[in-house]
Amino acid sequence: MQKYFKSGKNIMSGLSTDRTEGALEHEGGRPGDLTILVADRNPRIRGLVERELRDAGYRVFAVDSVSQLRSWIAPERLPDLLILDPDLPGGGPVDHIWPLLRRYPRLPVVFHCLGTDIPGPMPRMAFTVIVEKSADSIDLLKRQIVLLLRKKHQD
Repeated sequence: MQKYFKSGKNIMSGLSTDRTEGALEHEGGRPGDLTILVADRNPRIRGLVERELRDAGYRVFAVDSVSQLRSWIAPERLPDLLILDPDLPGGGPVDHIWPLLRRYPRLPVVFHCLGTDIPGPMPRMAFTVIVEKSADSIDLLKRQIVLLLRKKHQD
C-alpha cells in the first residue's frame, strides 16, 4: 500500500509529524546509531540529502546505480532506512529494484521522487512513504524519516 504525505501529514495512517522532535530519543535510539542509505542518480540531490542527514547526526552512505544498491542491500549490512529514487541507472525498478526490496519487507523505505516516477506494482513493504521531490522537500523528508523509524521501533 502506498502512503502519501502532504504538508507533513500521512493521509493514509493519520500520523502527524508535528511532534517528531526527539522521537527517536524517546524510543531508545539516537540518529548517530542509525545508518541511512541514499540511492539517487542525481549527484546534486544525493549530495544535499546526504549532507542534511549527516548534519542531523545520521550515518549516511550514498549510491547512484542499481548495482551499487544491490551491494548495499544485503543481510550482513542492511541499512536502518533507505531513501530511494527508483529511477536509478542499471535496470528498471520492476525488474531489478522491486525484487531486491521484496527480500527485506521490514526495511523502511522513503521513495524520494515524483509520484509519477513509481511504476507499479510496488512491493508490499511494512514501512513505506513517498516524499515528492521539490525545492523544499528536505524538511519533510527528515520528518518522515523520524516517523518511519519510530513506527518500525514500535512495531
